[in-house]
Amino acid sequence: MYRRLSYLILFIFVFGLTTCSVSRGVLIEDYFEADTVDINKWQLINGPNVSIVLSDGQLYFDRPALQLNYLATIEQIDPAKYPLTITGSVTLANNGDMDVWTRANIIANTGGGVSHVLDSGIRINFWQDAVDSGYPPNLDILEKKPGAWPWDSEISDGANIPGDDEAIDWEFVITDDGTTITATFTQISDSSNTLTLSGVCTTDFDTDYVAFTVTDGYLNEVTVQ
Repeated sequence: MYRRLSYLILFIFVFGLTTCSVSRGVLIEDYFEADTVDINKWQLINGPNVSIVLSDGQLYFDRPALQLNYLATIEQIDPAKYPLTITGSVTLANNGDMDVWTRANIIANTGGGVSHVLDSGIRINFWQDAVDSGYPPNLDILEKKPGAWPWDSEISDGANIPGDDEAIDWEFVITDDGTTITATFTQISDSSNTLTLSGVCTTDFDTDYVAFTVTDGYLNEVTVQ
């Protein structure tokens, strides 16, 4: 009797742990349909004369190219402990670009150079017109060390858009397991137009926020899991 009761208690305990673990699989799922940005999920990092606003069920970044303007998670997620998968969609303006950061802090670069990037973390940069502007690649993964400039960009070789590089509608999937970072961007209206890039970085940064910014464009359908 006691043995059966012990097994039952053990089963309930293990099942409870498993259920709790699964329930935290999706940390954030936000389609931005609310009237305001959910402060239980997000914090806004804005410089002067920039803003992040909800518009038509999407999040609009009114951001001059060289200004600090980020949407960051409230929670920190260390991908070495909890491997990350980040998904979403973005609509870009002409010559638009997007940054997604993992392992990030939420202050501006302190190392000299530009101030519109965060001070540390892994930066996934997608710039649709990079090749046309003479600054390839279209997609790059970079490591930004705190208080340093320039940063080390040797963790990826870069990837270019194989099809229409003027496309404005993209969905993305980004993973980071604390070692390997992989980013895939696919044109929503033409799924054959897709590019994927991976890089390796084992740096354990002091802070581990996930952050997004878009230069004059819209972010939507974000999940962080």
